[in-house]
Amino acid sequence: MFDYSKEEVFQESVNWFTTYAGTYARLLERTPQNINKAFWVFCDLMLGEHPEDVSKENYHVFKSAFKSSSYVSDLTPKQLVEGAEEFNEIVELIY
Repeated sequence: MFDYSKEEVFQESVNWFTTYAGTYARLLERTPQNINKAFWVFCDLMLGEHPEDVSKENYHVFKSAFKSSSYVSDLTPKQLVEGAEEFNEIVELIY
């Protein structure tokens, strides 16, 4: 089980929110299922860990940061499509 500090997870979350896949995730409806999918993609891309190997405390830090993140996006439509493709590809592979 990997246990990162709250600060590490929060900072990596904030960084991920600016990526194409992270921005796409922030624009989804914030249902429990979408938050969970976002966490799986976040773990894969930013932590390099399988989500089930990351502590529940880290999940709650991510969930809180995700819920409070902005819906504002400065991505072009093409970049957003790329983010959606990456997000959905990871979800299909490991979710």
